[in-house]
Amino acid sequence: MAALPKRDLLAQLEDNNLKQISASDVSSIVTTMYQPTLIYYGRLDDNVNSSVGATCIDYYFNPDYFQKKGYDGDVGGKALTDISQTYQFLTLGAGIPNGWSGPHDVLNVNSSESAGEGLKMMVFGQNGGVTDYQVVVQGGGYRSGPVNGAKPGDELRINVGTTEPTIRYRGVIRFISGSTYGMTWNVDNSYHTQINTIPNMVPYSLNSGDIDKLYCRIGDLSGPTNPGYSNNNILTARAGYGSNYFPMNITLWRINGA
Repeated sequence: MAALPKRDLLAQLEDNNLKQISASDVSSIVTTMYQPTLIYYGRLDDNVNSSVGATCIDYYFNPDYFQKKGYDGDVGGKALTDISQTYQFLTLGAGIPNGWSGPHDVLNVNSSESAGEGLKMMVFGQNGGVTDYQVVVQGGGYRSGPVNGAKPGDELRINVGTTEPTIRYRGVIRFISGSTYGMTWNVDNSYHTQINTIPNMVPYSLNSGDIDKLYCRIGDLSGPTNPGYSNNNILTARAGYGSNYFPMNITLWRINGA
């Protein structure tokens, strides 16, 4: 649905002379518009035949639709060092002053291999180590990879304390195997499904005659006699031919209210 003109939006609001307009009044208008919201833009380097394995570059993601810090889906209590974290702390540092630090630039140790830049964080120190963090500026272009691959993801460092904390960027879309990728999510906006998420894929670099497989979808649909949706939070994407896989640019759009 296209954006509504100003007069139509105002027509849906209560008369401010009769009642105070609340946040829920405004929210109800936004959700009834059903305009897709861009929640992700990145690249899948789908090179499963190499020793490196497939990697993902997250140019942009909306954190409201992906895993929250300290949570795995809707199950709370994950440690900062847990591999499920988008920003997994490999080490918590030493000599970190108590309380919140100011914003610090985050150094990308893999800058020669990854264009990731711009991330700024504040960290909370307790007993010399990091116990919490806050993303101040998200940045973009950071690379994640297979957990056990030759390049498991960008290594990041924060210049704070006597020993710098180190971080592994695990990303919000993660290679599983073949043409399958897992997507993190959070309880505020629920699962990514075929109903509420629109994927779009464009091959990154192809020559004439290179394609015999070209697909991109969220989850699976069984049918046709008894259709049913399954495998939420699973992205399946492929561009190539035979055993040859090619990189893909991916965008994900969420349908508000769906």
